[in-house]
Order: sequence, then structure tokens, then C-alpha cells
Amino acid sequence: MAKAVLRGNVEADVMKKDDRAIISIIKKGIALQSRLEKIRQDIEGNIQRLLPFAEELAGTTGLKQAAFKSADGKVDVKFNDSVCYEEKAMGTIREILGPLFGSFFTCTMSYSLNVEDIPAVKRKLGKKYARLIRETPVHKHTKRLRDLMSDGDDPVVKELRNFVGIEVKKPTVKFERFA
Repeated sequence: MAKAVLRGNVEADVMKKDDRAIISIIKKGIALQSRLEKIRQDIEGNIQRLLPFAEELAGTTGLKQAAFKSADGKVDVKFNDSVCYEEKAMGTIREILGPLFGSFFTCTMSYSLNVEDIPAVKRKLGKKYARLIRETPVHKHTKRLRDLMSDGDDPVVKELRNFVGIEVKKPTVKFERFA
């Protein structure tokens, strides 16, 4: 017998006319979910077998992607990475790069309120509490920084590596069937 689960995990019997349909839907949903998990595992295994070929091709071509195709379809593999650094290191990074800093980073200002001051400010100033907004610089690197960081012989890069890194991400793989 199927049960409806209500607020507070209270159970109630479903109407007799709906019982079989709900039981059937639950049973089929569980079976489909199990098949889907197995398919995901199979796809992941397939990807793991493909990656050595893709890494070799990408290494040979010097690209961050590899593609293969057959009569059935094709697969695209993209190797991703991201530049990582801490905002607190920006002063040092700015010193290392000197006048070139602006070509490797853009800076926008972010504004936020000191949370602990909000109630007092609202009480005292009403709608005029904007005077206590704090300015916070937010830096975003440009593509040029990623290119610079890949130059291992550059003395500036050697110094930057203490503050800026390249984090390798899981590759994205897309299979496509030909019609």
C-alpha cells in the first residue's frame, strides 16, 4: 500500500484508486534511476579510457583540446585550467608586474556594508546610511596573465609563482552522434 508523507513525516494512506499507479511509478522510477547511475558509470569509464589518447593528441598539437571522429560520431575533449591567486597577494603581485599590472588584471570596485553596523546606522540615519559603505577592490585576471604564467623561463613568472598558480580542472568531454 502506498502512503503519502505529509508535514512532520506523518503518513497517510493514498486513495485506493491511486495506489497501484503510485506504486508502479515509484518502482519504475527506482529502476530507471539505477540504470541511469550504471550508464553514468559506464560513460565515466569510457572517458577514462579515452583521456590518454586525448592527452597525447593535445600534447602533440600544443592545443588544449582534442577531437576524434568515426563513422558513428565524434568526441571533443577540452582540457581546462584556471589561474588562481589570493586577493590579499595583489599588492605583491602588483609590485612584481610593475607598470604591466594593468594588462594582466582588471580592477572593479565592490561595495558592501559592515553587517554589524547596519542596525545602528539604520536607527541613527534612516535612509542615509550609505556613507558607511566600504569600498573593496575586486581583481580579475586577463587572458594575458594565463599566457604569461605558461612561460616557465621568464624571471617575472618565477617570482609570480609564489602568488599565482594554474589549477588543472577535470576535462570536459562531449560525445555527438552523427545523424
